Amino acid sequence: PHASRLATASTASPASPAPSASSASSAKATAATPCAVGVVGLGVMGSQLARNLAESLDEPVAGLDSDAAKAVAASEAAASESLDVRGVIDAAAFILSLATPRVVLLLVPAGKPVDATIERLSALLDRGDVVVDCGNEWFEETERRQRELAPRGIVFMGCGTSGGERGARHGPCLMVGGAAAGWERLRPVLEAIAARVLPGPR
Repeated sequence: PHASRLATASTASPASPAPSASSASSAKATAATPCAVGVVGLGVMGSQLARNLAESLDEPVAGLDSDAAKAVAASEAAASESLDVRGVIDAAAFILSLATPRVVLLLVPAGKPVDATIERLSALLDRGDVVVDCGNEWFEETERRQRELAPRGIVFMGCGTSGGERGARHGPCLMVGGAAAGWERLRPVLEAIAARVLPGPR
């Protein structure tokens, strides 16, 4: 199995020098770097998948959750592995942090929570953005959402995800369905994090 990267958090002593102007500027630049992918829902699966994305893509990942404690916990868990997951509770800030065209992965319960999340985000999204339901939703619901979002130019995809908490972190089994254009945008992201059949990089 793929080994996660672990980092030991260092504790600054009272005698530690103050950060230099150059290090402060570097920190600001890092915070301003667009996130490669956004994950909505930072529970057990969402938090683990966000860390997988940050590690596998070697880029910052944005996270959104209505529960501030989960957003903070996801960021802190990632930081403990020297990974950059930026958990927030504000949908507008989340969307603005993403590189365009955006890729947003939904890790929320099937049914009404998915519709509520789409309603919350769709007004903030642009044509060409891709939204992926990574829950195990009934396919007819996915097709309905595709039809509803198509006039706005938002590509909606379904992606069954299995493997549990460990799979989400180290390589889930992913079953993707939707438009070819959406798949081409998603392919490098999902292939980077997915489980592999041996022999292979995972």
